[in-house]
Amino acid sequence: MWVSGEIAKGKRERWVPVSAELWPVVEEIRRSLNTDDYVLPAQRWRDPGVNREKVDKRKHPMSAKALWELVKNVGARAGIAAPLHPHLMRHAYADHVARHAGVHNAQHLLGHAGIGTTQAYLAKPTPDELKSAVTGFAFGVAERLFYPLANRAVIPVEATTGIEPV
Repeated sequence: MWVSGEIAKGKRERWVPVSAELWPVVEEIRRSLNTDDYVLPAQRWRDPGVNREKVDKRKHPMSAKALWELVKNVGARAGIAAPLHPHLMRHAYADHVARHAGVHNAQHLLGHAGIGTTQAYLAKPTPDELKSAVTGFAFGVAERLFYPLANRAVIPVEATTGIEPV
């Protein structure tokens, strides 16, 4: 799915893949909206002062405050106890992608110009991830150069002065 620079964070347009399980949702959105409609439109009260009926303003984006409230409320309905907000979800997505597809892929999916920005989004590796990273790691032939002691060069009996011929 193409993300326009007009709505993308950092104004960087990019392609973002949609997972197979979300594709039906994307298709439903595409069928029900015009190409210039916002998926999360602004909402205004049709009867200000009385506030009984909201109307979607499909051609205008939802405010940052309204998006914040929406994410917080959906998180609460889903049983997520931690305070949830849009940028926290962005960080979680970055961390998930980086752990499963690499930091470079996460950088491009998030639209970051530099890898350092993406790395700031990521959590520290878990002990299990660190263990997995070194599982099967071996020094190979190089470690045999140091053992056993019989293979080492002769150790001088006296300390050198630094001016002896080599």
